[in-house]
Amino acid sequence: MKIGLVTIFNVPNYGAILQAYALSEYLRSLGHEVILFDVDSPKRHPLIYRIKRIFKLKFIDKYQHKYYPKITRYLKEPVDLYMVGSDQVWNPDITSDAYGRYFLSFGLHNNRVSYAASFGNNEWTLTKKTKEIAELLHRFKYITVREENAVTILRNEFGITGRCVLDPCFLLDWSRFVKSRKELGGQLVSYKLEYDRTYDLKLKELGRKLLCDVVVLRRKYITFLSNCRDLNVHYCSVEKWLLSIASADYVVTDSFHGMVFSILFKKQFVIFPLDPNRLSRIDNLLEKLNLLNRKISSWDEAEKLFKLSLIDYDAVNVIISNMILESKSELRKMLL
Repeated sequence: MKIGLVTIFNVPNYGAILQAYALSEYLRSLGHEVILFDVDSPKRHPLIYRIKRIFKLKFIDKYQHKYYPKITRYLKEPVDLYMVGSDQVWNPDITSDAYGRYFLSFGLHNNRVSYAASFGNNEWTLTKKTKEIAELLHRFKYITVREENAVTILRNEFGITGRCVLDPCFLLDWSRFVKSRKELGGQLVSYKLEYDRTYDLKLKELGRKLLCDVVVLRRKYITFLSNCRDLNVHYCSVEKWLLSIASADYVVTDSFHGMVFSILFKKQFVIFPLDPNRLSRIDNLLEKLNLLNRKISSWDEAEKLFKLSLIDYDAVNVIISNMILESKSELRKMLL
């Protein structure tokens, strides 16, 4: 089939970039042709962002040119199947005025499915648009979501039955990206979405206690330009981001996908959560893997976990292997 994929991918966020690649690559491995619909609102691409992209965000374009399928903004391009997901495609706080397109409002037919779509928040927030979105969702032939609470939202808000599956990053073997990994030893890797000077100081202290070199994958390096957003952040290549996590002894992160790749590469990790209203995607996966203790609230907890409570990946892999099989089965069903 020719599958038109709608997801969040054209942003300076490693998780978004990688989940889009993972789903499109897995579909291509099954023999399907994939195109990525760029449905984002033009208002989200002002001149200043284009300038940033040229001078600071080249790593996005480099990865897309090398690994992504065809990308198009022509929404009338014919496809056999529309697919939306994964990531927070159904979070109106992120999709803004383009929200309808992420519910496939532009679709030319009703052969529509979702894979691991996420509402992002613990509760449905766009209540004034519930009727409109319900009508769009009822045109889908198969819906899967990434979190259990999304199954509840679908049922309670829209009267729809959905199934929970894994983030598409779990569908791939990432060894091709980490073949050059070296067992360096003594590395504490941090991937934090929001800058916090106190966090940086505590991270260095933890590194000293663990006798580790500290590697920071995302850093705001000019603190007096806090409003410059992407321009005021250091970004490495996507490949280096993956390799850094794969080479780590310990990982500290507040990112869902930072956690996902820590699990995929069998790393000892801890999570410092972000907004409590958006913890469902982290809590849901940790609970299923019996790893809720990796979500912490203090640096003392981090030190104790890293020194005294290592993750048993033999047990985790038994659970995750079954979940991967179930997720692949759900994906194949929607392709029938």
